[in-house]
Amino acid sequence: LQTRALLLQYEADSGIHPKLPRLKDRTGVMGVLWVRRQLQYQTAIFENLLEGRKHYPTAKDAVTAAYDKIYNKYHGWAVQKIFTYSFNAAPSCEVVYRHMNPNRLSELRESITAADFQTNKDDKNETDGEEDVAKDGKINPIVVWFKKLEETPVVNWFKKLEQDLEQNDVVLWFKKVGDDTRRLVDDLKEKLLPPPDNAKQDMFMSAENPSGGDSISQMDAYITREMTNDALENIAEFLKTAHPFLDDLAKAFAYYNMDDPTKV
Repeated sequence: LQTRALLLQYEADSGIHPKLPRLKDRTGVMGVLWVRRQLQYQTAIFENLLEGRKHYPTAKDAVTAAYDKIYNKYHGWAVQKIFTYSFNAAPSCEVVYRHMNPNRLSELRESITAADFQTNKDDKNETDGEEDVAKDGKINPIVVWFKKLEETPVVNWFKKLEQDLEQNDVVLWFKKVGDDTRRLVDDLKEKLLPPPDNAKQDMFMSAENPSGGDSISQMDAYITREMTNDALENIAEFLKTAHPFLDDLAKAFAYYNMDDPTKV
């Protein structure tokens, strides 16, 4: 900070900026002003994220509020609209949190497996068929009625119609188009997207793990919670340093009358 203050003092004393607070382009102070505004913007976003969903339900809300606070007054109507429109592409807070600390994300992925979250399929199978029996041990008449309903002529007719449609030439053609399109998309994804950074993801999705869907979802939710907590802790630490730094920098710009209101 002392170096930046000396830079401001030097350019103020040397007369590089004859019409303060207007700053000339391609100068050291102009660069510091840009960095300061961007740091203010990033700090405002982090402050909003710490406020939580009560005040800012989505990442878009947090970013928009930060923009209105820092940049909106410096931009014209057209630029404001461009920024506002771009916020529609803001990812969810969870996605942002998962990518703020790649090292921590790798540690989590390496320390757990889908098996840690695997549900006991045998326990589930033991309950199959028990829906017919009520808690008192008697037959559940509602369930029996629905089972009988499934065997009525109307239901059987719809089942047969569904089977006939599956062999219809037009339906088969649309299925073929859909399958070809999916294969094309998969090929493009394989060629254009980078490979996953952890080979375990492929293992979790393999056919050898028939109940892997639920366990993967649970594992993914666990990683998201851990990464969210990690991100919020680091954001809080960042703000402890950023706030006093920005405060001192604002005092320096005010002292040397260099807070140019016409520059972003």
